[in-house]
Amino acid sequence: MTEGESGAVSPLFTGDEREIRDRIHAELLALQSMVGADIAFYKQQQWQICNHALVLDAAIVAVPSLVRTLSMCEVLILIASALAVMCAGIVLIADMAKSLDKGRDRLPALRKHFNVPVSLVAYAAGRSPSEALIGSKEKAGLERFFHFILGAGFVITVWLVLRLA
Repeated sequence: MTEGESGAVSPLFTGDEREIRDRIHAELLALQSMVGADIAFYKQQQWQICNHALVLDAAIVAVPSLVRTLSMCEVLILIASALAVMCAGIVLIADMAKSLDKGRDRLPALRKHFNVPVSLVAYAAGRSPSEALIGSKEKAGLERFFHFILGAGFVITVWLVLRLA
């Protein structure tokens, strides 16, 4: 409420301004929710890629047990298949990481438009709000973990194929 020239108190926002402000706020909340859902989707996809790669590695290891005798050419095909699984997994996880980074960069940009200091302090989680609004790359460790899993899966698969062949 502000005081006008005649001394009468007038509302800070007119009805139209309040409606526009509320609509913009609702759109920002919807965008934030959508970006959060996108981040969750891409992170789930990374886990699925890693899980499916390990299942494919297990299938490759099962071949020598089922066939009993493999030629050197067949062993090399199995090793090449394991290599292809690992490489495809690494590429796909890296592609998902790019999408995750875009989403992580969008969130602080959106949150800058929220003027509620309490929400910025909560979002900061112990850091200053200005530090929290800078895009963070804290999740890169999980991408390295996925790459490690894929690499370890490849090494173990090749070792088992060679032992069982």
